[in-house]
Amino acid sequence: MQPLLFLIYCAAGVTIGLFYFGGLWWTVNKMTSASNLQLLFFASFVVRTAFTLIAFYYILAAGWLYLVIALGGFLAARLIVTASVKNSKNASLS
Repeated sequence: MQPLLFLIYCAAGVTIGLFYFGGLWWTVNKMTSASNLQLLFFASFVVRTAFTLIAFYYILAAGWLYLVIALGGFLAARLIVTASVKNSKNASLS
């Protein structure tokens, strides 16, 4: 495997994860001011999940190893968003 492809697929996984978990964070923040809470939650879930599944499907076409690398990037994005949310909440409490 070439190191450049490793970086590309890892970055793709991080990008997918940032979209998914960032969208989840955005949805949760908007729930307090939403007029139709169920529609917001459902639409957000459908869009985030569809994008994620389609992106991983196209990555799988390159090979299962690239999918594993992208999933690692996806999980890294989860850690990034979680840490970012915790830091923003700690900053707002101070």
